[in-house]
Amino acid sequence: MWRDKEAIAQEMTTIRVYRASEGKRIIDLTMVLKVLKDSVTLATRFTNSYGGFNVRMATPQNQQITSYSDKTTASPQRSWADFNGLFEGATASSGMTILQHKDNPDYPGEWIKYPNLSWFQPTFPSPNTRYLLSKTKPLVLRYRLIIHQGAKPDDAIISKQWDEYHTSQTGFNE
Repeated sequence: MWRDKEAIAQEMTTIRVYRASEGKRIIDLTMVLKVLKDSVTLATRFTNSYGGFNVRMATPQNQQITSYSDKTTASPQRSWADFNGLFEGATASSGMTILQHKDNPDYPGEWIKYPNLSWFQPTFPSPNTRYLLSKTKPLVLRYRLIIHQGAKPDDAIISKQWDEYHTSQTGFNE
């Protein structure tokens, strides 16, 4: 809504939650934004800060927020982040990995972390830019969340999970 009065876009979000197995649960998010008016742009806060898909967690003990993005020359160019720690009432660490989908515009989004807020995110659009929305082509953003037991998985495991997300029909081999 523009100034809480005029509809300028429609958003449809699909959340697909998979059955938990092998100490993890996978959740796929697809967000589709269809613009209704001409000249609608998106930007991060003040065009140089956070924006896009934000994740704020409960603050665990021994909190760790890590992120990884391959070099721009890598093929494929993988990108993910992980948040983990010992959450209240738990006896073992757990956490969540976010995988960015390679078809997202401005991929990979820059990883922003605010550890004092237990917050991390891939930005969209890229900081210091504005993204013009099209009335003929909806904006589609996709992410995979992997909620896991234990500390951050090894990078080789996350790399394989990223590959599986990008090679299967549904984004997950059922």
